[in-house]
Amino acid sequence: MKFSKPHQFRSKPYLRWIRTQPCICSGQSNVEAAHSWPSSIGGKSSDITALPLTERYHRTDNEGLDKIGRANFERMNNLDLNREVIKHINRFLSEGHTF
Repeated sequence: MKFSKPHQFRSKPYLRWIRTQPCICSGQSNVEAAHSWPSSIGGKSSDITALPLTERYHRTDNEGLDKIGRANFERMNNLDLNREVIKHINRFLSEGHTF
């Protein structure tokens, strides 16, 4: 039996919009679109999971999401990333954007 690679949702307009939002940890601008859910094996997370994080909170600091993992990141920053994803998707759509 042959299995194909799972297809992930991609949206350049959503990622561009995410990069205009303030960081969910610091409120600062100049953010990256950080994929907040684990990727599939050999793949990248769906763009729908992206959240605005500064470089520090995304990947460079010892407390960055990519370095310490989702559960530790949520605990250290008192965040629920699932809730943040839903909040950002709702805001994106309420502003009249489309994926």
